[in-house]
Amino acid sequence: MTKTANSPFGTFDYGEFVKLFDPSRFELDKMATTFKVPGVDTNVFFEMQRKNVEALTAFNKIALEGVQTVARRQAEIMRDGMKEASDAVSAITAAKTVEEKMAKQAEMAKAAYVKSIADMRELSELGAKSSQEAFEVLNSCVTEGLDEFGKKIKKVA
Repeated sequence: MTKTANSPFGTFDYGEFVKLFDPSRFELDKMATTFKVPGVDTNVFFEMQRKNVEALTAFNKIALEGVQTVARRQAEIMRDGMKEASDAVSAITAAKTVEEKMAKQAEMAKAAYVKSIADMRELSELGAKSSQEAFEVLNSCVTEGLDEFGKKIKKVA
C-alpha cells in the first residue's frame, strides 16, 4: 500500500521510499547459493543480512513516520499561531486607550511565550519518541545478531 503525506514542503510518497529497502529487492537467497564457500554456512550469513535489511527497513519507516508526525504538528502550530496573531491584532485594535492596548500586548506576549515553550517541548518529545522507537528496532536486531553469532562461534569452538 502506498501512503502519501502532505507536509508544508509538498506531498511525499513514503511507500516508494520504503520500497528502496525491501529485502526482496536484494535477492539474498539467490546470492547465498552463488557464493558457496567450503566449510562456511553462507545461508546463516545471508539470513543475518536479510534480518539486518528488514530491521533497516523498519527503522526507516518508523523514522520517516516520526518526521512526518513532527512536520504535521509544526504545520498545525503555525496555522494556530497565525490565527492567534490575527486575533491579537483585532483585540489590541479594539482597545480604547493606550494603556489598554499596552496591557493587551503584554498579556498576549506572555501567553504567546508560554505557548511557544509548550509547543517546542511537545515537538521535542515527539521527535525523541520517534527516535527511540526507531533505534529500539536496530538495537534489537544488533543484539539478536550478536547473540546468534556467539552461538555459532561456540558450536565451532
